[in-house]
Amino acid sequence: MDEERVDLSGFTPWPGAAFEAAVRRVLRGASPTLESVLVRQGRAALVAVAVAAMLAWIPVWLARPSPRTVRAGELLSQWAATGERPTDVESFMGALND
Repeated sequence: MDEERVDLSGFTPWPGAAFEAAVRRVLRGASPTLESVLVRQGRAALVAVAVAAMLAWIPVWLARPSPRTVRAGELLSQWAATGERPTDVESFMGALND
C-alpha cells in the first residue's frame, strides 16, 4: 500500500504567519477603544474613579451636623427621660426648627 501523506494543514486551529501579519497590520491601524485605553492605564483609571467617588461624598460629609448641634428628637428624648419641660415655647420651637 502506498503511504502518501495527507495534507491536513487547512484544519489546524492556528492560522499561518501571513494571517497573523495581516491581523497585526489591522490592529496597528485601528484606533484604541475606551475599554482598551482603560485596560492599559488601569492604575490611573482606578485612581481617577476613587477620587471621583470621594468628591461625590464631600457634600454628604459637609452636611453632617456638628457634635454640638442638638437635634429636636434628641432634645425631646432628653426631656422625656428626665421629666423636664421647656420653660418657654420659644426654646421648644427653636429646637424643632433646627
